[in-house]
Amino acid sequence: MVDEFNAFARCCEKLSITKSKNEKIDILGTYLSELTDVSLPIAVLLLSGKIFPPDSTLSVNVAHRTIMSVLPTITDLELDNVNKIFLQHGDLGSLVEYALSQKFITPLVAYSPLNLPSVYDSLTKIADKRGQQSQATRKKTLVGLFMKCDPLEGKFLSKILTNELRVGVSEGLLLAAIAKACGVSLDTIRNAMLVTGNIAQISLLARKNLLETAKMKPLTPVSYMLADVMHSPSEIANYFERDLIGEYKYDGIRAQVHINGNEVRIFSRNLNDITMFFPELAQWTPSVGSNSIIFDGEILAYKDEKVLPFQYLQRRLHAKHFSSDSKGSVP
Repeated sequence: MVDEFNAFARCCEKLSITKSKNEKIDILGTYLSELTDVSLPIAVLLLSGKIFPPDSTLSVNVAHRTIMSVLPTITDLELDNVNKIFLQHGDLGSLVEYALSQKFITPLVAYSPLNLPSVYDSLTKIADKRGQQSQATRKKTLVGLFMKCDPLEGKFLSKILTNELRVGVSEGLLLAAIAKACGVSLDTIRNAMLVTGNIAQISLLARKNLLETAKMKPLTPVSYMLADVMHSPSEIANYFERDLIGEYKYDGIRAQVHINGNEVRIFSRNLNDITMFFPELAQWTPSVGSNSIIFDGEILAYKDEKVLPFQYLQRRLHAKHFSSDSKGSVP
């Protein structure tokens, strides 16, 4: 497909105004079936609301104000006008869509349609930038991208950059669409997803009929088995009809601790990397006779031989700049 990113943007627009889940699956299934093997996992990852897979440490770190600051460079709008229009729309995507309709027409710049791999390469370059010049370089890359975008493409590019795609596509719905596009059973896809946690990889395995090769591996978070709600002891007993063992529900957060050699990474229930918030665990290596292991459990705030309430643990997770003071006050 020559104009891949435009097709992605049109698909997102159609999804955002479609209410029916079955219609969304049809739209997605048709769209995904037309993509190349290179573009398919990229599109699936972006549609899932992520830019990078769960085992990646990359983050684009592009704020609303950064995108707004580059718009005057390529449009007839002054920054004050950009801010006013943003307040009117209340939505960054709508602002960018309007702003790019006022874009400079530069005959010296040859227009070349954006494809998904080139857009993804630019997103990776933005995420890779570090150091004092990173913001300037990031803005330069954004200017280049938005210059090539038409208004609809710019709308959804800005939503991708700020993790605000929000086109009404849940993971379950996306898995159903992949199953439809690749002609495989939904149960097979779900089982493969349980052990990899990587929906982009699953889409490619489904297309190549290789879902049975999906395997769990350390440092890549896997989907959690979560609890169901039952409202009374009798309801539980009647459901299972056998002797049961109960245990206390600790007031912490569910987490996976992955250890591979000397590397330790910790993932939340949403499969986000939260290693930086728990340096004590990241520095810990077990004597388990194996250099590769995955733990699934509960992280607790604990002090003076007592478990602290969950609110204490939240102080760590909400700290913008984690420090040794944070570690000392909430061990």
